[in-house]
Amino acid sequence: MDNFEITHGFNIITINRVFEKTWFDLRVGAGLVAAHTESTVRSLEKNGHGGSLYAGYRLTGPAIIAGAGRSFAVSKHLFIAAEAQLSAAWARVPVADGNANAPNIALHGLLGLGYLF
Repeated sequence: MDNFEITHGFNIITINRVFEKTWFDLRVGAGLVAAHTESTVRSLEKNGHGGSLYAGYRLTGPAIIAGAGRSFAVSKHLFIAAEAQLSAAWARVPVADGNANAPNIALHGLLGLGYLF
């Protein structure tokens, strides 16, 4: 039976720049995808070992991210941060006896608690 998995995550690693506006913050970033694949294609197995990074992970393609968010004061030092982000990534990952393209577009909602020192 044939199968294809990007196991342990389709990890997007980015460097971001935040632009502070009056009512919200804008974020843009770019980076790379780190993926770990396992597959069986035409009875040939690729087990996910090896790779250019630790534990079978490899850098597989580019990624970009954009978002907008806002912080809300709860007290003098405590705040809540909320943000919506859109990410787009493309990965070329190894499979048994070849490669596969794995595009990904995702919408993310982030909510966090922060403390000002």
